[in-house]
Amino acid sequence: MRRLLPGPPCRALGLAFVLLALEMGTLQAQTATAKITGTVTDSSGAFVAGARISITNVATGTSQEAVSNNRGVYSIPFLNPGHYELKAEAAGFKRYNRQNVVLETEQAATFDIALAVGDVTENVTVTAEAPLLQSETATVGQLIESKNVADMPLVDRRPGKLVELMGNMVWIQTKSGFLDIPQFSMAGGQGLDQMWYMDGGVTQNNPLDRVQFLANPPVASVHEVNVLTNIYSAEYGHSRGGYITLTTKSGTNEFHGSLYEFFRNDKLNARPFFSPGKFPRRDNVFGGTVGGPIKRNRTFFFANVEGDYRRLSSTSVLNVPTPAETRGDFSGRSGAVLDPLTSSPFANNVIPASRLDSVGKQLAQFFPAPNVPGRPANSLNYAVNSVQSLDQPMVVARLDHEFNSSNRLYLRFMYMRTPMTNGLLGFGDPAMDTAGGTNTDRQET
Repeated sequence: MRRLLPGPPCRALGLAFVLLALEMGTLQAQTATAKITGTVTDSSGAFVAGARISITNVATGTSQEAVSNNRGVYSIPFLNPGHYELKAEAAGFKRYNRQNVVLETEQAATFDIALAVGDVTENVTVTAEAPLLQSETATVGQLIESKNVADMPLVDRRPGKLVELMGNMVWIQTKSGFLDIPQFSMAGGQGLDQMWYMDGGVTQNNPLDRVQFLANPPVASVHEVNVLTNIYSAEYGHSRGGYITLTTKSGTNEFHGSLYEFFRNDKLNARPFFSPGKFPRRDNVFGGTVGGPIKRNRTFFFANVEGDYRRLSSTSVLNVPTPAETRGDFSGRSGAVLDPLTSSPFANNVIPASRLDSVGKQLAQFFPAPNVPGRPANSLNYAVNSVQSLDQPMVVARLDHEFNSSNRLYLRFMYMRTPMTNGLLGFGDPAMDTAGGTNTDRQET
């Protein structure tokens, strides 16, 4: 379930739990989980029916079970991405134990099991096997696994940019100011027509002209990114341009935490070729994570809090009136200034003080004096640094609970506030139309 909620984070979180209780039936078919399937046989290749298969998450201790049918086939769906241990046992056979099973987001993996005749108290442990083929699905895509998500040197520290690792992307636009809104064409598909999912729920808006990835969370809160380019399985729809699925991190049986800061400023930059100096710049992305058990092998939490504070400037060259012109004296201009009442030129192109509008005189005080020597009005006579600022706090929290081997629940809450301001150093907002700001609150559960 997913809702965009107005208001403070605490009120939004409370409302999210109420909606969860009332609308459990609205859960979407897409999930960010994996599944395993396979066939259980004996040493002669005959099917083994009634074999009990269990798979256990090494990090959380949670497990799920299945029983092979009369053709030896078993299937275990809805497994969170992670490291697992697979076991199988049947009467008259040694216990099978396979370690180092790695499951990825959206993966459908095949694990065929060959049981050896013997006592069930004996173990056959498999520690390494040849890599498995993805034989259960024809979907074409690429997984960006947890280590790459954490280690890639992303300028904005947002996982949406990781799709650039795909070799079949044609980029249309990657940023809108400070905000990272990736827009691209994938594998020859329709441009600006992707679907973005997070933990199985849609996390985008869908206007008529383009798709926007609304909830681009911090890298520290993302476990994996899976990009599906074409030949999707039956549960996907609504897109001609590909799917991107993000999986957020979960807590485990061990407490883990981190603190981090990434910074960039003009001291580390080179001077642009056509600029007399460096542009002022301040980028600070900092935060922390914490996760662990509430009840071992049953309930887990994870939280990530991040602050993203940036100041970016560039030089703009503009037109401003001279101090004399703000008083009505246009004698420095070559053209004639006409009296709107008589259509005759003012003497010496000077408007009498009595004819000046009182409101206009007050507004004229906000214009700065020209600072480019030798340039009159209307000739790019004022140079100034244009400053854009972003103060963006983000919170991502997740709670996982396992009722039993067949029933699990997770809650994920994300809050993001994006106050972005465009302004110019040197004069106030009323003087020019290039200064302003936006402020957007987003909550998602």
